[in-house]
Amino acid sequence: MSAEIVAITLGIVAEAPLLNQILILSGIAILVTIGVYGLVGVIVKLDDMGYWLAEKRSALAQWLGKGLWPSLPA
Repeated sequence: MSAEIVAITLGIVAEAPLLNQILILSGIAILVTIGVYGLVGVIVKLDDMGYWLAEKRSALAQWLGKGLWPSLPA
């Protein structure tokens, strides 16, 4: 998906001067990288959050915590 975003951006800025193309594409690549790693980090932390919720006294929190585990990738 990241490569497609960069390719679409390149098509949009194709008529811009070379320096602008480089700066814009670099910025987009950095933002996409941060976004992808951020999403992976959230997925990893959801597992911890599910465990934390499952250990709570509240039945609702336990239900939510136990419901998170099967929904997350292995």
